[in-house]
Amino acid sequence: MNEALKKIIKDIKGNVLIVGINNQYVLDSIYKNNELIEIFSLDRTKLFNKSQKKGEPVKLRKLKKRFKNGLDYMICDVNGINIDLRRVLYNTYNIIGKEIIYYGIYDEYDVDRLIKKYERYNCKVDKKMYKDSFILRIKVKDIKVSKLAWYKIKDTFEDIIEGIGNLLMS
Repeated sequence: MNEALKKIIKDIKGNVLIVGINNQYVLDSIYKNNELIEIFSLDRTKLFNKSQKKGEPVKLRKLKKRFKNGLDYMICDVNGINIDLRRVLYNTYNIIGKEIIYYGIYDEYDVDRLIKKYERYNCKVDKKMYKDSFILRIKVKDIKVSKLAWYKIKDTFEDIIEGIGNLLMS
């Protein structure tokens, strides 16, 4: 999976938002890509861009105001942000212009549920499975965001019902 992810990162150009990435191999391949203009992070760590200037991490609540259709790609490790994934998902619909790339370990997250959340907005989803991991490439160029508030409420109720079910089963 790391080699496939490195190949994907090598082909991207423009501005990138990285979320929850702790893998040094992936971070090195992002920083080695000379086609990337700016790299932003939702993590609490400070970043250094190509010119070695200090880059401040971006806060999730200010994401929509700062980057209205201004970012080309988002690369996200779902295992690094499993708790905040729902918040990240709803705040990135209008921000990312070309493609969202999710990767992680298959057992720790329900990939089909994530795919369903993007397919309802007419996004093309490319799912590649490896031994114990996955890579999702979601093309958001022609996204039609309608009924976002309705889906947000619906997903919240589904999460509550799932949490109650898990609590009762354990």
